Amino acid sequence: MILPTLVEHGVDFLLIGGLAVIIHGNPRATFDVDILPSPDAANLRCLAAALGDLGAVATDDRARELPLPLDHPEGLAVGNYFLDTRAGALDLVNGSRPDLKRYRALAGRAVEVKIAGVPVRAIGRADLIAMKSEAGRDKDLRDIAALTEAERRRDELGD
Repeated sequence: MILPTLVEHGVDFLLIGGLAVIIHGNPRATFDVDILPSPDAANLRCLAAALGDLGAVATDDRARELPLPLDHPEGLAVGNYFLDTRAGALDLVNGSRPDLKRYRALAGRAVEVKIAGVPVRAIGRADLIAMKSEAGRDKDLRDIAALTEAERRRDELGD
């Protein structure tokens, strides 16, 4: 299982993507685990070890051409990686300029949840919507609309 392996290795990460959308009130299908790992060097070493244990391999051409293997922390510092593991698909979203200060701000607004008994943090709702708005893909815009509608319904029930 992806999440238990990450947690066992002490990886500092935030759930983003489909699982975060589900956590914030829009039940929908998702076929991978999307995470934003802390760009801290020690954390990237933990992530590299976890990826090694998961047997992670790149599924996109750009990642296959990385100068360093996935279990090498320096190869994980920048970029987005689409990986297959023994436990399923895992997407690492680092962006083009990982920023520890930004990560810490996002982590400070994250929500703590348990998934299958594993304690994890998911990006906060407003940050998730901002991230999806920035990406601007059709599926992201549908997620934003669904999350906004879910909040509206929650507000109506709360009044």
